[in-house]
Amino acid sequence: MVRFVEMNPGWNVTVWDDDDMDGIIRRGAEEGIISREECDVLVGNGTGSTAAHPVERSDLARMLIIYLHGGMYVDVDAIVNPRNFDEVFTPTVKMCLPSFLSTNFAQSLLCSSPGNFLYLKTIREMSAIRMGTPKSEGKDKDKDGAEYRPPLERREGWASRQGLFSMGPPTYNRVVFRLFFGMSISGGSPGLDLAREGNWTFDDVLFEIDHQAGDLVATGNFVDKCDSFVSRPFEGCKKHWSRHTLYGLYGIGGWGDAVDEVWRKAVEKERNATMVPRVIVTYHPDASRLPSKVYKNVGRLAKGWTHLVYDDTNATTFLRDNFRPEYAELYESLLSDVNDKGTRWGTRADLLMYAHLYKRGGLWLDARAQLRVNADGLLRRPRTVYAVRPDTLSRSKSGSSAPPLLALPSGHRLMLELAERIVAAGESRDGGVKLSTGPSLLDEIRFESGAESAAQDIDANVRDEWSYRFLNEVCDDGTSAEMSSGECPRNDPDAGGGACCIVSDGDGRVVLRSRYANYPF
Repeated sequence: MVRFVEMNPGWNVTVWDDDDMDGIIRRGAEEGIISREECDVLVGNGTGSTAAHPVERSDLARMLIIYLHGGMYVDVDAIVNPRNFDEVFTPTVKMCLPSFLSTNFAQSLLCSSPGNFLYLKTIREMSAIRMGTPKSEGKDKDKDGAEYRPPLERREGWASRQGLFSMGPPTYNRVVFRLFFGMSISGGSPGLDLAREGNWTFDDVLFEIDHQAGDLVATGNFVDKCDSFVSRPFEGCKKHWSRHTLYGLYGIGGWGDAVDEVWRKAVEKERNATMVPRVIVTYHPDASRLPSKVYKNVGRLAKGWTHLVYDDTNATTFLRDNFRPEYAELYESLLSDVNDKGTRWGTRADLLMYAHLYKRGGLWLDARAQLRVNADGLLRRPRTVYAVRPDTLSRSKSGSSAPPLLALPSGHRLMLELAERIVAAGESRDGGVKLSTGPSLLDEIRFESGAESAAQDIDANVRDEWSYRFLNEVCDDGTSAEMSSGECPRNDPDAGGGACCIVSDGDGRVVLRSRYANYPF
């Protein structure tokens, strides 16, 4: 660079930093070249929004610099060869179009007089990719035949590697070929497009530019030649450093890997947010009465999961802290008989289950139910409600209306609607009338999802982008071979513990058994 300055004393050399780059982008918005919304996406708006990746900002900034100021732009990882540029930029030359290794027109080296429409058109097309082109009046394409598209997706403010690259060389090359040659190419691999168009090579393109517009457009190959405009030290005429070493001197790194890592972490975080939280929730009016085998079952088949046990004390606290007062008031009004195995106990469990799953999500495992498979292997889908299709005998014999298993991420509005329905029913009941929680939860989920059959495994997102997976429950009085084989223990169903049941998935794998031999505890 110093040698270049010595040989070209009439040239003003400026190094642009991040602030300069953001400044030229803001100027582009002030002059109406880009929208203020796009400017905010790129540089942030001062209210906590994250700026776009430096590569995205610099790709636009270089176009704005050349369009507004003119001159020559050179990437930071290039070295200007020591030569007199007056020999290149004669009085008639208005711009340059060097190629990179005879594959495309180099975006890392730009030069032009100010106000060149080519750069304005490139900026406009970059904006269309970045911000999207809205669909209007039911039309699928704009006046130029381009399909409407949504804005680029972003994670932590950064577009994806593919999105970033699409606004770089491919867009620039599409504009150059369209304006100079009237050719429509993909932009990603101009050489291949040229071969398909008419058996051209990129060198043929350079020859035509030089032959037809040599006085106006300076061109040449950006390659390992010491007489080219510029060269890179890791691929130019004098290899002094490796790319890694050179980038280390500049304090920069490979942008693509950095973008991929940000996206990987963000996508993983988003996916985790839509998965069932690794929390198993159990309720018993008196947690001290839960036998150790309940905890051992969860500890063995849900390693790494949190086991949250509610009783009537911390359940009331949870409802009071997270919902309107009527929730805790209703719960407390149902505590008149903690040994009641019927409506009062079941209603408390229902209210707590719906409220907790709405607020925090997780896997609700009824105290009578025993896991038979690893919990991680059972709940593997994002934004999915896992529910049990109750057996008829289970409905008639179960001491609780709560299902043996219900699992989903937090925030499903159906859970809130069910909890609200219970509270509303409680507020309207007479003191001596038993409270009914209404239709079964499964029927509500079937109605919500639009499933024709309760056993249907709905993979498509039917409503609110939620999927529903129903597990099958089979119950009897505990005397059948299936139930006595260890999947469900024998017990007298009239003792208050409910029917003996096994729950299986769509492959027939038993995932749950209900109940324990000595239930109720």
